[in-house]
Amino acid sequence: MKHSVFREGDLRFEFATESEKFDVRSSSPHGMKFVDFVISGDKENYLLEVKNPSDSQIPSEYQHSTREEFAKKMLDGELINHELVPKARDSYCFLHLMKRDDKPFVFVVLLGLSEFTNEEALLMGFKDGLNSRLNNECDTPWKRKYVKDCIVVTEAKWKNVFPEHKLHRINDETTSTD
Repeated sequence: MKHSVFREGDLRFEFATESEKFDVRSSSPHGMKFVDFVISGDKENYLLEVKNPSDSQIPSEYQHSTREEFAKKMLDGELINHELVPKARDSYCFLHLMKRDDKPFVFVVLLGLSEFTNEEALLMGFKDGLNSRLNNECDTPWKRKYVKDCIVVTEAKWKNVFPEHKLHRINDETTSTD
């Protein structure tokens, strides 16, 4: 078992299985956007995209507007349609063409939100919208399902979903989710 430690903004990940920082490729096909991490599991691979509008590295004068803008993009579909689904699709295409698709893929979106109201209802609706868009981006649904499932999880719920993979907010280790 390979242990890897990565940082994404002020979030620190300790993955207990083989994983890679995927969006920092030295050479990528023009126009492709990739998820933040690819994590190997026993029966499936995880495409992990981190959205962290509560990142402490955002200057204080922009933190409120950053969170408001993020909430707007979540509600109006821009986050799903223009950011998340293209990254999942492009990452899958790249991995497929490189013959690295020997296991099904699960798309995971981690929402690093420190202040999150109506969490359960919002996450369920968001997951449903994301799953629907992953399977149908054009007039006709995809004939081949490239993502087996999707998981939308908050920082607070991370340890319940991925207990083997540790997550810490670097600015305050007391908020560790391990």
